[in-house]
Amino acid sequence: MEIRITELKDIETIKELLNKSSFSNKDISKAFDNSMVVYEKGNLIGYSSYIDLKDKENTALIDCIFIVEEFRGQYIGDGLVRSILNLMKSRGISKVYTISNNKTNEFLDKLGFNQVNNDLSQDVKTIKFIYDNIKENNKLYEVSLQEYFNKPCRSSL
Repeated sequence: MEIRITELKDIETIKELLNKSSFSNKDISKAFDNSMVVYEKGNLIGYSSYIDLKDKENTALIDCIFIVEEFRGQYIGDGLVRSILNLMKSRGISKVYTISNNKTNEFLDKLGFNQVNNDLSQDVKTIKFIYDNIKENNKLYEVSLQEYFNKPCRSSL
């Protein structure tokens, strides 16, 4: 198994993979610098990307985490998220948000992300981009990378 930063040669394969998922409308053409892929025996089985929130220093939003269905439950998602968080940390990002639907809430909880209250308090109010993209029934999660890397892996995706 190989987890690595996305390269230009991966773009078409990623598009094909995501077209079969809820991320079918995602524009990945400019995301390869901020994304990672997982290959198993030459086949793409996972993808994750993030957006650097320029208006909020050292903060990013994971906008996509996807593992092919038959590979879920084998800790591949855990490894992919840990890898992309490590990439973000190496680039000076210290706080990460992600938007979750009901299907991924448990996964994010197990990874050590914390659900953000809906009161829009603290510095979350200033991250307008995130709230503009939260749909009904979705939840906002956050993690401090310093805290995250002090905890062991523990999900099952």
